Amino acid sequence: MQIIPVIDLKNGVVVHAKHGQRENYQPIQSVLTTNSDIYSVLNSFLQLHNFNTFYIADLDAITGQGSQRDLIEQVAKDFPKMTFWVDAGYQKARDFLPNYLPVLGSECFTDDNFCEILEFEKRLFCRSILASRAKN
Repeated sequence: MQIIPVIDLKNGVVVHAKHGQRENYQPIQSVLTTNSDIYSVLNSFLQLHNFNTFYIADLDAITGQGSQRDLIEQVAKDFPKMTFWVDAGYQKARDFLPNYLPVLGSECFTDDNFCEILEFEKRLFCRSILASRAKN
């Protein structure tokens, strides 16, 4: 079994995602770290275990209120031996860093753009909205 830590980013900081109420998410407070920046959180996880994969949700991109793309790509560059599954809502195929795996949620695609998934050439992770809702 592989455990993949989840990091939720909003406004440039890691937040505590709770009950899907994104407007109420606050910077994370944890016994692992006193800081909510992504580097502190990642390093704290890595002190616990030698994780090789992280799931990052860019809540700004998912909600259409901006993007943490530059920050996430810098993190991927700074940790080249790790794989980052990045959920940033609707994403078009492009030249991703080798350790950046886009997460495509089924709710982000319509009949008009569904064929764009073929452009990813199997280099993606699909997340079904049904699976997401089942967890809530």
